[in-house]
Amino acid sequence: MLARFVKLGRPQLSLGLLLCMLTLNVGCSKYRTAPVSGVITLDDQPLVDATVTFSPLEAVEGENPTSTGRTDSSGKYVLKLMTDNSNGAILGKHTVRIARNIESTSDIMTKEEERQSYLPPYDFSFEVVSGDNQANFNLESKGGRR
Repeated sequence: MLARFVKLGRPQLSLGLLLCMLTLNVGCSKYRTAPVSGVITLDDQPLVDATVTFSPLEAVEGENPTSTGRTDSSGKYVLKLMTDNSNGAILGKHTVRIARNIESTSDIMTKEEERQSYLPPYDFSFEVVSGDNQANFNLESKGGRR
């Protein structure tokens, strides 16, 4: 059996790669999403190592796809969709939750761990729109800095 090779030019090769990527849905989400990043502060200081969660107020295709991010040493975070790890959050209004990440040595938190994990009450929401979204939040302690 004799195999025959066809030499592909750049246009055919580019079209082939594009069709492959569309078929495999590489780097894409089944939801309409947009990039979301921002800075979380507590009393105007970066909130380090906290988890930020955006939960849509309305279900999409019967699902409620949340997005999460983790703050770095400067309080910055970037959201990723939990369902497929794609960047951003789905378009629309979201409830925002922020929680400190505390390492614990047991299943029950000590008083010190509870104190470290405390965040003042807040009520944040955010609407994700097409294009880049900057969502910055500042938590404030009632009596000032903790």
